[in-house]
Amino acid sequence: MGAALKYSDSIRIERPIEEVFTCISNPEWVMEWNNNVLAFELLTSGTCGPGSQQRLILKHGNKKLEVIETTIEFIFFGKARPVDFTVTTLTREDGGTTLFKIIKETEIGGFARLLAQSARLFQRNPMRKQLKRLKARIEGTN
Repeated sequence: MGAALKYSDSIRIERPIEEVFTCISNPEWVMEWNNNVLAFELLTSGTCGPGSQQRLILKHGNKKLEVIETTIEFIFFGKARPVDFTVTTLTREDGGTTLFKIIKETEIGGFARLLAQSARLFQRNPMRKQLKRLKARIEGTN
């Protein structure tokens, strides 16, 4: 049995929560700011929103990973395997800003457990770049 590797990052976007949600739930936008997304497909009818499900194909090192994501209000919950999950939350803040936060957890075992702190940093750096790209794109500052 492995140990859980959990890492997260967040960024403030100077736009209202509804605008941020519209942008991050648009398949073309997702693939633009997150270069790990190879495909994005809405599985439910209508648009991405509360109760909708999305299928994403992600680049994960040398492998492709399929994630089924469920949207609950301004929260996206994604599950790839029984031990991997991603939660993306949007929080409305004063002054019309939005806090965008991603939390990821995966199980690691063997020798990798000894390198957990390095692995966490290795995962957070690309995540930080993606969040900065998203912020610039939504705020129109790219």
